[in-house]
Amino acid sequence: MKKLKAVILAGGAGTRLKPLTCDTPKPLVPVCGSPCIYYILNLLKTHVIDEACITLQYKGAEIERAVKNTEELSLHFVTENEPLGTAGSVSNCKKFIDGEFLVICGDCICDFNLTEATEFHRKHGGLATVILTKVKEPLEYGVAVTNESNKIVRFIEKPSWSRVYSDTVNTGIYIFSKEIFNYIPENEFCDFSKDVFPKLLENGISIYGYLAKGYWCDIGNISSYMNCTKDILDGKLKFRANIKALAQNNTHDTNAVIKEPVFIGENLSADGTIIGPYSVIGRDCVLGKNVRIENSILFDGVTMEDGSSARNCIICKNAVLKKGVSVGEHCVIGADSEIGKDVIISAGAKIYPKNIIPEYTFIKSSVIDGLTDINLENGRIILKTDKIRDNSVLLRIGTAFASVIKKDIAIGIDPNNNSKDLMSSVLAICSGIMSAATGIFDLGECDINIFSYAVREYGFGGGLHIGEEQDNTVLTLLDRDGLPFGREKERSFESAFTSGEFEPVKSGDFRSFKGVEKIYEKRFSEKIETLEPVYAFVSAPNFILKNLNTKQKKENSEYIYIMPHRLIVQTKDREAYDDDLIKCVTAFCCGMNEGEVFIPYNYPTAVDAAAKKYGFRCKRLTLEDKDRVKLYKMTDTYYRALCLLNFMAKHGLTFGEIAKSMPVFTSRRREIEVTSDKATIMRALSAVKGRELVEGVRIRESGGTVLIIPQKIKNAFSICAESEDSETAAELCDFYAKKLKK
Repeated sequence: MKKLKAVILAGGAGTRLKPLTCDTPKPLVPVCGSPCIYYILNLLKTHVIDEACITLQYKGAEIERAVKNTEELSLHFVTENEPLGTAGSVSNCKKFIDGEFLVICGDCICDFNLTEATEFHRKHGGLATVILTKVKEPLEYGVAVTNESNKIVRFIEKPSWSRVYSDTVNTGIYIFSKEIFNYIPENEFCDFSKDVFPKLLENGISIYGYLAKGYWCDIGNISSYMNCTKDILDGKLKFRANIKALAQNNTHDTNAVIKEPVFIGENLSADGTIIGPYSVIGRDCVLGKNVRIENSILFDGVTMEDGSSARNCIICKNAVLKKGVSVGEHCVIGADSEIGKDVIISAGAKIYPKNIIPEYTFIKSSVIDGLTDINLENGRIILKTDKIRDNSVLLRIGTAFASVIKKDIAIGIDPNNNSKDLMSSVLAICSGIMSAATGIFDLGECDINIFSYAVREYGFGGGLHIGEEQDNTVLTLLDRDGLPFGREKERSFESAFTSGEFEPVKSGDFRSFKGVEKIYEKRFSEKIETLEPVYAFVSAPNFILKNLNTKQKKENSEYIYIMPHRLIVQTKDREAYDDDLIKCVTAFCCGMNEGEVFIPYNYPTAVDAAAKKYGFRCKRLTLEDKDRVKLYKMTDTYYRALCLLNFMAKHGLTFGEIAKSMPVFTSRRREIEVTSDKATIMRALSAVKGRELVEGVRIRESGGTVLIIPQKIKNAFSICAESEDSETAAELCDFYAKKLKK
């Protein structure tokens, strides 16, 4: 009789185990120091099954690398391009099968006697044998009802308590005769429990149930995973009964207090740490003074600094917990996360991988994409398509925004996008706002300039504008003055969003607020109507064009494009002027028209030189300044365009002619990733002679100026160098780029 072969199903994504499986495939999730699938491979070897085919999909290459050199086993691998279900996956291994075979999942832990199960299958002569086990709560499994002949007469998939007709459940371990492939379609999604077994029962083909003795656990969710670890430490799994206070042959630099049972991996460094009971410490962990760990699982490379504690939780690979961090029960800290000093993580919260939690934060709910990924900067949140589909994130954004504003909020949608596609996002955000007892005024479709005007002029507490940019959804958070959030408000929002501290209160109201666009357009049109002819080809919204008188100078007429988010000017030959030059010219026109201009801090220094030369006042502001509301003119694209058109009409000039009156300058920009800490670099830049510290570091050199701003998310800097000639600007930019990299 031919030896039994095995098919190991290892393609699942392990969704219910997230965030453990965000970066690690489920079969490689460590269980007491070994990947889960190793237990299955050991089980097969124990029962003299020496050849297996492993089906792969999610992070399949990682699984193959981890197991391909397994001793005493001949392994084959089949990769699915798309999920095919349990039966569909097995069908892909058809060429490997030449007789009876075993099917087992690569993410379960058991010590069943597979030899006895095989003998049972051969004795009864059926097409299929399902290995069963008894559980106390079968709600998450497929219940199998058998008769006195051990034939399965009914399957009930994940029943309610009213349909729990048996305590025997399908373990997902099967023994089949080769003829089972006659009932599995090729290259189609097919599941044993939902498709194949019901068809067999319907056709009167016997399926036998073998009630196995021994330990079995499906580590399908966080709770079962932790329970499985506890069971192994208790010695319930037969071939892992050698778990002791310290794993064998390990080296440690520790004077830790260890309370059994625990499992400790190699190279532990611990100083006065209390470990156990029922704790698992992976390899290369570093534990500081007065660290307390109980009933918890630490993956490889975890660092817990002095005074931190973990109770009944999971801390994934390479996570770092700073001093005084407290992690509550049933929490999970994702891989490569950094938890700041004295952070408290409340029971049940999940911190997904690579999140950075600021110090002194109190986390009450899960951090999925985190503030780092959400990236609130300059009042804007840019969400990728996959994140905008997560309404729970949008709901929290709305609630956090309302908790900061604490007054009626305006909502608007950019008319240049498909508002129908954004409607589900709008509804989720509005639900969050209203849950914080804050009223909503729906302005409908209006671009960001009109929306900002409405927030400022009609006394709203703030506004949230929704639009799209390069296939991403952009949320713009405005304060009561119609300008983006300053850093103080950003921090308040981040704290509210991260902590999830939203008290359930009476819902706010939702009201429509129409007509703002017409009021804005009327006021704008009144100013346009008084202008002399403008010498240019102008493309703009209709409310501008219908009242604008344009004329063309055939030899040098230029092209001006006025859009909600950008002002573009081109020469007569369709060559675009640099954005920095356009900023300078519009600021110059505003200053000349009104005698003063208020500009964002990052505007080119040529504006200051022009103000000095032509005698108007120029003041730089940031979103943190008390008189920040004065920035609205230079942040409203339509108003900037009006300043330009007004000056052009009044003096009969083209854009290019105005630009020639500006101080000569050119700019160069670069983005530089660095290896040193951004804070260390900023400290060094702050000591440079001639520096200006307002927003980033502006350094004045003899040949020009350099503005260096650290990026919020990346370990990188943005550099903008200005000079009278392009060569010097490029040299300054390159010089500081090299300096930052050192």
